[in-house]
Amino acid sequence: MKQKILLLLGAMEMHVPMIKKAKQKGIYVITCDYIKDNPGHQLADEAYYESTTDKNAVLSLAREKNIDGIMTFCSDPAALTVSYVAEKLGLPCNPLHAVKTLSQNDLLTLYQLF
Repeated sequence: MKQKILLLLGAMEMHVPMIKKAKQKGIYVITCDYIKDNPGHQLADEAYYESTTDKNAVLSLAREKNIDGIMTFCSDPAALTVSYVAEKLGLPCNPLHAVKTLSQNDLLTLYQLF
């Protein structure tokens, strides 16, 4: 059985528990974050130093690595990239239009809330 591969956008301290939990479950973790010193990179199976907002670079990495899932945590800008890449690859995700609306407050109107 092929080991599942997770692409995690972000490698900051707040991402460390997620990386540890995924690895405990036997998931191969790839971090993507342009800050090379972020601690999550040290715990990941592989680390890449692309911006989490560079949708095309992340998509290219995801295709190259044949990922099974992509996610982020506490990052509105990276959430857009997650949905973009997941939709392109047919992976489970929140719809890009919904993430865009919720993360870019100027697109959200009071009417949409109620």
